[in-house]
Amino acid sequence: MIQIKPKIPDEIVDKWQKKVDLICAVMDVPAGLIMKICQLQVEVLVASTTTDNPYRSGQKFNLEIGQYCEAVMAQRAKLLIPDARKDPQWTHSPDIALGMISYLGLPLAWPDAEMFGIICVLDKKENHFSLIYQNLILQFKNAIESDLNLLLKITEHERAKEALLKLKEELEIKVEERTNELRKTNEQLQAEVFERRKAEEALRESEERWRLLAQNIPDIILTVDREGKILAINRTVSGITIEETIGKSVYDYIACEHFNTLSKTLERVFQTGEPDTYGVLGTGANGPNTAWYETRVVPIKRNEQVIAVTLISTDITERKKSEEALKTERDKLGALMEGLTRTEIGIDIIGLDYKIVFQNKTLKERFGDLTGKLCYESYMGSKKPCDYCPMLEAIKNNKVESVELTGADGRNYVLFSAPLPNPVGSVDKAIEVVLDITERKKSEKTLRESEEKFRLAFENATDAILWADPNSGMIINCNRAAEVLLERKKEEIIGSHQTMLHPSQKAKYYSDMFRKHVAQKKVFNDEAEIITKSGKIKPVHITAAVTILEERPILQGIFRDISERKMAEGELIQAQKLASIGQLAAGVAHEINNPLSAISGEIQYLLERNKDKKLTKSLQFMNRVSNRIAHIINNLLIFSREASTKTRESSNINSLIEKSLLLFERRLNASKIKVIKKLGKNLPDLTVNRGEIEQVIINILLNSLDAMPHGGELSIYTRLSSDKEAEEIIFTDTGPGIAKENLTKVFDPFFSTKAPGKGAGLGLYLSHGIIKKHNGDIILSSELGKGARILIRLPLE
Repeated sequence: MIQIKPKIPDEIVDKWQKKVDLICAVMDVPAGLIMKICQLQVEVLVASTTTDNPYRSGQKFNLEIGQYCEAVMAQRAKLLIPDARKDPQWTHSPDIALGMISYLGLPLAWPDAEMFGIICVLDKKENHFSLIYQNLILQFKNAIESDLNLLLKITEHERAKEALLKLKEELEIKVEERTNELRKTNEQLQAEVFERRKAEEALRESEERWRLLAQNIPDIILTVDREGKILAINRTVSGITIEETIGKSVYDYIACEHFNTLSKTLERVFQTGEPDTYGVLGTGANGPNTAWYETRVVPIKRNEQVIAVTLISTDITERKKSEEALKTERDKLGALMEGLTRTEIGIDIIGLDYKIVFQNKTLKERFGDLTGKLCYESYMGSKKPCDYCPMLEAIKNNKVESVELTGADGRNYVLFSAPLPNPVGSVDKAIEVVLDITERKKSEKTLRESEEKFRLAFENATDAILWADPNSGMIINCNRAAEVLLERKKEEIIGSHQTMLHPSQKAKYYSDMFRKHVAQKKVFNDEAEIITKSGKIKPVHITAAVTILEERPILQGIFRDISERKMAEGELIQAQKLASIGQLAAGVAHEINNPLSAISGEIQYLLERNKDKKLTKSLQFMNRVSNRIAHIINNLLIFSREASTKTRESSNINSLIEKSLLLFERRLNASKIKVIKKLGKNLPDLTVNRGEIEQVIINILLNSLDAMPHGGELSIYTRLSSDKEAEEIIFTDTGPGIAKENLTKVFDPFFSTKAPGKGAGLGLYLSHGIIKKHNGDIILSSELGKGARILIRLPLE
């Protein structure tokens, strides 16, 4: 059954009006509203009487225009908006157009859950509404819904009474027929009375919760009448009870010299109905006239008449002490200003209107007496205020601000501006100290130019330059070339000891050399080794000497990377060695090849004619051994001279890998080696010597098979390089890995980590040569116990 909702009586509206005004006073917000839903509109039923409230009782708004209250009604839940300007959802809200940017609202409902409206508060500034205030609004919401419940019950009761009168008239005709109905109606009335009593109890509990809330607010909140009589108070200072203050005059608790201030403030609020603020000395925890209070006076109205006021008093004793200390400091400043008039330091005072209030003798002699004139016109020769005004910034930020500027006289000045409080504690002026820095600026410019030339030479040097403290050996500066050489950022290098530059196993040698060099004060000119962040050891040539910089001795070392020179020297020596080995290999291969051919021929002859199974098995073994010897001799011949150039052709790297894997399929299965392939899709074909690249792949596969005789994983990846200029093949296995000291030898001829007789040490050497012949790179990385990884990079062109 749909209940017909009653009209809200004026008494209830007045009651709600007081609560809304009290909410606004306690929360210090400009607007509080109770809004009622009327079909497709929402009506402002109660609007706070605060001055800045743009909403008025009786106003109606259409729905779906973007107001905050629409979201509360739609969601039937609390809505908190600290700052609507920061939320794109509310950009076009008409509430923002009225200046209300923060919002806290709760839905109101009848007992049957039908929406009645909303209770909300709005603020013109960003407001996060603390939990205390949110709970306060929630208490008012509960109280209003209790009123609605009670009102509905009372209305139903009145309707029941009307029905009872009607029944009495009908009783004259049908008393017996209606007796049972009257008894039932009487029972309903008793139930309604019971519900009403429950609603009154709920209201009392709500008021008790409000009382507890007021008691826990740190400020003293009291209600007084026109004569200052205390009607209610939430708390008192130590030594005074609430009971003894009720009924007394508020004048009993303030200093007599402030009676007039309080009297005029109360009279003004009762007359105008507008809130006001005053400050007085009053009773504190230490007795009468021991505490300063700042009090906000908020009118309480009924039918547009102020019937009482709420005083919200905040203890500002500590702030007053600070103001007194500030006054003392200001007096000291005045004495200082008087003393500075005998120096070349300029001092003036500027008001918020940019007018010069005071000049000392120095400024008057330099610019003339400018008292009463605009500072930017007189000092700067400008028609408008400076873009950055230190006076305004100092007053706004309440701290000293400074700026360098060029005056109308063409000289350079540095200006310090500090806020200057007036007797009432507010700030409307700034005191400025003006120093002529023209000569200093000229010297600084010359110094900067000199330093810039030195910096450019230092930073752009191709050799690494490092400075160290001769006494401690700590590095104090370095250039960009040093960062590149050491593979470290400047922040990592500076603050480190000079021994960090060199391999740790030679730290004592270089430390002794450093101390000896500093002690002898001679120029050091020799070769040495440095170690990079990644662990690379690089040969360098060092020229070092102790010099004086800014009256401080420093040791400057110039480090030139000679890695390429050393590499070229090493390659030359290696080439000479390989040439000798190659000649020897060619001779050995030639001498062995002829008798080996005869032996292989005889073995083949015997295999074709032999019928003895035992002998056949031995002959087959001998044939395999002779083939292995032939393979080694062939590698020796390839090593001794570059293989004849074969025609290169377009080949797909994935196909070459698949073809090579087929040759080892049976051996891979037998060795229980799992092959993981991740071959890149749509890789472009490469122009390569197909046979040579297959040989490289086979050599690497053989090494992996030998490294994992009891099984493992072999992973093969192909991909386009990150720079899109090459294709990359990556082989990784789970074998035993290679010792660090052997990593630099694996591409040398005849070097092998396999057991004697298991490898000739030519596979990786030949693979390295083939890849280099294709203008590519082959890189091996490994750690003992962690397998090996080979990266091959072949250019697309």
